[in-house]
Parts: sequence; structure tokens; C-alpha cells
Amino acid sequence: MAADPDQPSLSFDPPDGGGSNASAPTPHDLASVETVEVGDQHVVRVRPDEPAIDKTFDYLVPPSMSDQIRVGTMVRIPLHGRRVGGWVVEDRVVPPLGVTLQSITKVSGWGPPPELFDLADWASWRWAGRPAALLRTASPASIVRGLPRSPVRTPPPQPVATDEVHDLAKEALACPVATVRLAPAVDPYPLLLAAAALGPILVAAPVAS
Repeated sequence: MAADPDQPSLSFDPPDGGGSNASAPTPHDLASVETVEVGDQHVVRVRPDEPAIDKTFDYLVPPSMSDQIRVGTMVRIPLHGRRVGGWVVEDRVVPPLGVTLQSITKVSGWGPPPELFDLADWASWRWAGRPAALLRTASPASIVRGLPRSPVRTPPPQPVATDEVHDLAKEALACPVATVRLAPAVDPYPLLLAAAALGPILVAAPVAS
């Protein structure tokens, strides 16, 4: 197809005001002060606990803190000449090449579980709020350094019905109506266990009110 000489040609020259290509804005920013070679170091993305700042920042994790960091960890970070609190929203991120990063200054403790961060982002969009306000509500009121270990629960021993109790239950169930009397200090559970082994039972017992 021949080109129409009357049709204006497209210009691929950069617009007036310089030939540099401006990069598109990203949803997070970089905390840059000191020149640090990132390499294989531990980098996380942090949302600061600042109502006026609705973006995330990348930070280095010192080796001494690396084993304490996970998504949801509450940390202290340098930001605009101050130390502020924040939450780790992404772990082991890869920042753009050639950037300079600051390091996290302190691990405060446990924060919200990881699944709440996507929920906070959605809720802030749905109701025109700030994710930091929702994360603050979901965070513990006091610093939590670690979670307690779940206690090891030993199941109670199952009472074993003796032959005498088993025979007593068998004899009672063989009658249309029967009454079995036990001493006040005797545990009735072995009798019930023996009765249940012989067929379906319905137990009605008084409770202290």
C-alpha cells in the first residue's frame, strides 16, 4: 500500500521539554538515604502507621532481625527524619535496581494475620478510608513479643467398666424397667459406658444451677 503524501506523518521524537523518559508512578515508594548494595539481603515492604501517608516503602532487614520478620510484623522505621511504626505487608520483595534503602530500626512485635492485609486494602477502597486505620484496629493494644505455646492436653483416661458393673448394666437393660442404685461417691460413668456398649441409651442428669 502506498503512503498518502497528504496525510501528516507521525512524529516519534520526544516531546518538548527534554528527551528523558519519565517512569510511571508505582504503588510504593523507596526509603532512600544511605547507599546500600541490596544484593541478596532481606528486603520487606512496609506500610507506615501514618494517616496522611497512603503508600508503602521498601526497607532492609538487619540480619539480627531477619528471623523475627513475617507478613504482619509490627516494626519501627525511619521516615522523613522521624521514626514511625508500621506493618510488614510483603516479605522478601525485590526492589528496583540501583536503589538505596534504609534499614528497619526495631521489631515491635506481632501484628494482624497476613490475610487481613488484603481485607484492609479492600475495605479502605470500599468505604474510602485508609488501610492504616483498619490495621491499627486489627493490631493488639499492647506489644506482643511472641505467641504462647499451645498447652499439650492429655486426654482423660477412659474408665473401664468392671465385670461386676457390666453385669449390673446387662441385667438392668434386660428388664423393661429397672433402677440401679449407686453409692454417692461412686462414679456412674462406668455404668453408662457399659450400658452404651449394649445399645443406645439416653442419659438425663441434674445440673447445679
